[in-house]
Amino acid sequence: MSPSITCYVCHLVLSFHIRSGGRVRIRPRESVHISPVDPSDAGIYQCAATYATDYGHHQAYVTLGAAAPQLVYRFIEQTLQPGPAVSLKCIATGTPTPHISWSLDGFPLPHSHREVLYIHTLNLIRYLKGQYVSAHGDVISHVNISSVHVTDGGTYTCSGENSAGRVVHSARLNVYGPPHVRDMGQVSAVAGQTFSVTCPASGYPIHKIIWKKDGVRLPTSHRQRVHTNGTLVVEQVTREADKGQYSCTASTKGGHSDTQTLTVRVMVAPVLQPFHFEEKLQAGDRAGVTCLVSKGDPPITFTWEKDGRPVEEVEGVSVSSMNHFSSSLMISRLTASHTGHYTCKAANHWAQAAHSAALAVSVPPRLARVSFAEGTRAGMRAQAACFVQEGDLPLTLTWHKDGRPMDPRLDVRTSQIDDSTSILVIDPATAAHTGNYTCVATNAARTATSTARLTVSVPPAWVVEPSSASVALGGTVALHCLAKGFPNPKVAWRKETVSGEFVGVATGEGGVAVWGNGTLGVTRAERRHEGRYLCEADNGVGPGLSKVVALSVNEPPWFGVRSQRQEVVVGGPARLSCEAHGDAPLSLEWSRGGAPLPPLPRYEVSERGTEGAQVSELVLHSTHITDSGTYTCTATNTHGALEADFHLLVQDVPGPPTGLTVGEEGSRHLTLTWTPPEDSNAPISAYIVTFDSQQSAIGGPREVTVEGQQRRVRLEALLPAMTYILTVMAENRVGRGQASAPLRHTTQEEQPTGHPQAVNVVAVSSTELQVTWEPPPDNLTHGTILGYYLGYKDDSEGEAGGYNFTTLGVEGTGAGVAVGVTSATLSGLRPHARYSVVLQAFNSRGAGPASPPALATTLQDKPSGAPGHVSCESVTSTSLVVTWTPPPPPHRNGIITSYRLSYQTPHHHDGRGGSVVEEGQRATLNNLTPWTNYSLSVAASTRAGEGVASHHVICTTNQDGGGVWTKGGGGVMGAPLTPTRSYQQVHGALGGGGWARRPPQQEGGASSHSPHHARPLPHHTSVPAGVWSVGVNLTAAWKEDMSLPCGAVGVPEPSLTWTHRRKPIPTKHPRVKVQPDGTLTVTDIQRKDSGHYTCTATNYHGSDSVTYNLTVLVPPSPPLLHVTETTASSIRVQWSVEDTGGAALQGATLHYRSSGGEWVTESVEGQHKSFTATGLRCGTQHHFYLTAHNHIGTSSASKTEAARTKGRAPEPPPQFQFVTTNSTQATLYLAQWSDGGCPITHYSVQYRRAQTHHWTTVGSEIPPTRTFAVGGLDSGTSYKLKVTAHNAAGATPAFYTVTTPGLGLAGVGGGGVGSGSVWGGVSAASPVWRDPRVLVPAAVSALALILTLATVCVCLRKREYSEEELYPYATATFQMSGGSPPPPAPPSPPSHSHHPQPHHPQPHHPQPRNQKAFTALVYQAPSLHDVDSPNMQSGRESRGTRGGYTYETSETEDYGSVLETGPDPRLPPHHRPRPPRHLRRFVDMCEDGTIAWGDRRVRAACLPLTRPPCLPPDVTCTHR
Repeated sequence: MSPSITCYVCHLVLSFHIRSGGRVRIRPRESVHISPVDPSDAGIYQCAATYATDYGHHQAYVTLGAAAPQLVYRFIEQTLQPGPAVSLKCIATGTPTPHISWSLDGFPLPHSHREVLYIHTLNLIRYLKGQYVSAHGDVISHVNISSVHVTDGGTYTCSGENSAGRVVHSARLNVYGPPHVRDMGQVSAVAGQTFSVTCPASGYPIHKIIWKKDGVRLPTSHRQRVHTNGTLVVEQVTREADKGQYSCTASTKGGHSDTQTLTVRVMVAPVLQPFHFEEKLQAGDRAGVTCLVSKGDPPITFTWEKDGRPVEEVEGVSVSSMNHFSSSLMISRLTASHTGHYTCKAANHWAQAAHSAALAVSVPPRLARVSFAEGTRAGMRAQAACFVQEGDLPLTLTWHKDGRPMDPRLDVRTSQIDDSTSILVIDPATAAHTGNYTCVATNAARTATSTARLTVSVPPAWVVEPSSASVALGGTVALHCLAKGFPNPKVAWRKETVSGEFVGVATGEGGVAVWGNGTLGVTRAERRHEGRYLCEADNGVGPGLSKVVALSVNEPPWFGVRSQRQEVVVGGPARLSCEAHGDAPLSLEWSRGGAPLPPLPRYEVSERGTEGAQVSELVLHSTHITDSGTYTCTATNTHGALEADFHLLVQDVPGPPTGLTVGEEGSRHLTLTWTPPEDSNAPISAYIVTFDSQQSAIGGPREVTVEGQQRRVRLEALLPAMTYILTVMAENRVGRGQASAPLRHTTQEEQPTGHPQAVNVVAVSSTELQVTWEPPPDNLTHGTILGYYLGYKDDSEGEAGGYNFTTLGVEGTGAGVAVGVTSATLSGLRPHARYSVVLQAFNSRGAGPASPPALATTLQDKPSGAPGHVSCESVTSTSLVVTWTPPPPPHRNGIITSYRLSYQTPHHHDGRGGSVVEEGQRATLNNLTPWTNYSLSVAASTRAGEGVASHHVICTTNQDGGGVWTKGGGGVMGAPLTPTRSYQQVHGALGGGGWARRPPQQEGGASSHSPHHARPLPHHTSVPAGVWSVGVNLTAAWKEDMSLPCGAVGVPEPSLTWTHRRKPIPTKHPRVKVQPDGTLTVTDIQRKDSGHYTCTATNYHGSDSVTYNLTVLVPPSPPLLHVTETTASSIRVQWSVEDTGGAALQGATLHYRSSGGEWVTESVEGQHKSFTATGLRCGTQHHFYLTAHNHIGTSSASKTEAARTKGRAPEPPPQFQFVTTNSTQATLYLAQWSDGGCPITHYSVQYRRAQTHHWTTVGSEIPPTRTFAVGGLDSGTSYKLKVTAHNAAGATPAFYTVTTPGLGLAGVGGGGVGSGSVWGGVSAASPVWRDPRVLVPAAVSALALILTLATVCVCLRKREYSEEELYPYATATFQMSGGSPPPPAPPSPPSHSHHPQPHHPQPHHPQPRNQKAFTALVYQAPSLHDVDSPNMQSGRESRGTRGGYTYETSETEDYGSVLETGPDPRLPPHHRPRPPRHLRRFVDMCEDGTIAWGDRRVRAACLPLTRPPCLPPDVTCTHR
């Protein structure tokens, strides 16, 4: 390409130092043409122009472009035997000079490679880095191998590269021999890019090459490919998946192979965040940008370039590094030379990223000073020149006068000589041309101005010529004298003296002043102001102006006092005197209300003259209240009329106040308000409030005085519940008026301050006390006594005990007694207990003080408790000693007087027993039967009778005579063994009664065995084994300890064996042990320990056993939790517990939280099996788990269930519904957003120009409103809008593209660039019928009309059917919320053959037209997690049976699961409820046999019983 340089100069002489000839030619129009271009032609070319002594120049830059390298010679593929020499050559050309590099199988040639010489045969050295260039600029490079070996085989690549591009050539060198794979070492791949590596295999021929990663053959995914030439390609490299050890294996058909490994590291390439310079930067400004690496492995190096050159070569540009991942470029003072493209390059060892931004610097214009010639007078010519000394072209030069564009009526001419010079000419100059003239120079950078002042001198001329005037005495007059000229004329006033001379007017004295505009003003005119005045105007240009005028002063009527006020008392005289001044003749007249005075004898008018005045007097005799008003005296002469007002006020005493009302009140105060009486022409000075109570005997009526301006008073020190009579009277200066009508009011009640009197308490029985009392004194009740609080407590509790109160005298409480009772009975008390009784009276305001405590003791009763610790001991074979302790004190119910000890044999009912009475706690029973069990019980007695007997105790008397002898040491026979046993009867938990051994008590309460007393027994004595412990049903708590006794007797002593569930108990069980006395102890009881425990006693003469049935109570099993219902703000859960652990459930604890929130705990009582969590966040996931507990403990937690409240993130509207635009604004219709079921909380709005990437935020917390306007837009510009709606369920961003129309157009959002509406850009001049905004709606309307007419025609022929007849079951699905539930579902959809026709037994017979229907059976399987399913829980109670069908209840929605196959025959057609319209329109029957309902699909069966109208014969089920 041949450059051409043109120099534009306006009518000047050019000077060129470039000579024409050869490659350089100077063409007409000052152009320089160079062809062909040589590298030496690059540089700066300057064009200079001279004109006389002026000189100008400009420069142009010529930069040669780069050319990508090209290979002019390439080496070819070769196949050789080992041994010969090989030379590979590449020749490359390009601008700048390219650099050639070599590689083998993608790896650089190693420096230590055997016999490889790098010889570059070049003739001309152009590169200092070993680059050799021929005379023609070609680069020639050789790879010479002196002797080829098998290991030298592979794909050789030569690469030529310069700044303009890169060229590559590859060819394979095949050397016969076995396979050999060269060492690959470690390579790096860049994340996100494609990684390619070639297996460096040599040898020939190679059968196949296999790649493996971590021992697994590749490829293993779609991102990996292995080519036949041994190249492995991995796309979209990721660090975690692709780093690691790879191996390459090359093999031949003969089985020879070689393998090498490759370590691949995955590195992240730098990623730069975009940056840009600010727009409209000017010379002298500062500018800077920051280059930030958002991703990439270190180390990272930054380089900056301007227009391809390092920024270090640009003056005024500095670069600084903030950290390892950012670099900043700063220009402290911009100049025009800084304009260009700045590029930031960030590189690590593996990749490089770059981003560029353009910087434009504008040079504003600079003007030379503009001036006019001085001394310009009217009629002369004026001229000024405006010259731009510097600034970017193009320039615009305009002239302004006094800050506004030049008025064409001023006849000012301007002409622009060239691009930078303009001249203003005024010929001739007038006074209107005086002002400030400004030259305005504007370019793309900014606007510059230069201003000069033009002054045109003009002689004075009258604007307002003075004239004579007159003024009323005391009035104000202005004598105007205004002249114009330049400079502004000075105005002076003079007054004629008695001698006829004019002297200067003294201003500021006597009401005379000269204003700034030359006007002479006179205020409060007097007689001395009359005379002749001279006005002079002069500015030094011409002779000046002057004129004489006269001023006269007149005296109209006037009053010394124009307003008077007079007050009189009713019935007294009133005298009004009117004195007027002014020029004679002067007349005076009286009037009232604008009308003359009536001719009443009470009105008397007289008139007289005085010096300089006229006086008229009006006298009113015997004044009435109606005489009050304003009387006017009017004075009139030839100069005018004036009025004086006399205000007469006839005063009387005030009337009675009205509207007495009680406002805020209490028991001892009230606030009284009233309405003032009618005006009596005298201000009220005070109000007197009188109040009296006829019920009180203290004092008489009381008065309170308040100020007259008040309308309320607070009365204090009143008595509670007292009726007062209230009156108010007003008082003024005349006297005190009548009192108001009396007001009766009763104060509020107050708590009584007195306690009931004469409280007396008498015992009536062992559980009742009779209380009598007298009411409190009347003066202390403070209201009506409504009843009494009767309190009582056990006196033994002392001060720490509290009283139990019951209410007396209130209907429906207490004993039902009436108000005013003075006696009551306390029942349900403890016998023989001392009680303290108090009384409090109460009224509507509360209770009064308590009475002093009254004490009384209930009567004695029979003991309610049995004696304790009953024990016995055998003294002889016929006597027993029995001891006991008294009953517990709370159960004695009096003073114990005696004890009755009863005894009998347990298994004999022949009367072998009796009883004894003892006063002490010990008794001896004699004359008993030897070796016999006796059942003993003890009962205590008081004066009231005998109480409850103790539990029976079994005692055995000793044997009579000899017994079994035991063998002592040394063969000595010892005494016979005589055991003493003690038993007690067990009730309650053991169930049904039984006998169990109760060990005797040792001192201190510890259990021990009774001592054995040795007695001699006969050798022939033998006793079979027997167990005297009684088996019972036992219940034990989990993890507690328990003992099971096994008391046995027999001679010889029996052996004991324990079994559990008929299996022997191991002797080394960790928790179960048999004690020496035979007792079985179980520690840390578990559930598996339940069952039957049997103890068997065995000796030579027999065996006996006892069995215990043990039940172990444990905590409940983990509950089964499921969600049953959700709303936008609540979730309902239900649960069940399969195993309660043998004990009743006491309750459950529900834990729930929202995602990321805190756990909330709710306690639920045991009888409840569901809970509804309310106040939840809309559209949010929540988690629930539950624990149940009984009195044993708490279960494990249930499985955590997740459920989401209804609602979703907002949904954006389409653009044509959401945004409209005009030339400067976009209006957003926020109300068009769908809130998704959760109210929208706020919006955020951003916008940007379509060609930029910087978002401008309009608002981030915009409340939900109907519309929102985005203003400040430029007309005819395309914008991107980002609107984000937020609700509790999340945030939804929506993007819209809008284009503001040009000036004069209106648009709606949407369209591309240049479009003003959603229909695209429509020319304003296009016909209306071609406008898509008219054409599209018209076409849609026409199509809709045609479809409507066609539908009507078809339906008229086929008869219109209702949706209930056509789709009765789909319709019924949606009418459950308002009508009766449908019949229930069969187990599965019935077939057509199982569906009878009630009106037509033969299916092939056609039905009448009114019976045609399209029937579908709809059913839905129940699911615990489908909260909209009506079959939510199995086993739920049915609603009942209707027509042989069972209905399932639903806690969420009232629609059934399966519908009948036709209309209910029990309902007439007009009674079939129609579904809501908003539900019907969402029902669709689908081709796959489902019904689409809103956003759900429920299973359905499509039954071709009859066919809907307008369906083809071969279609049985289609979309509606």
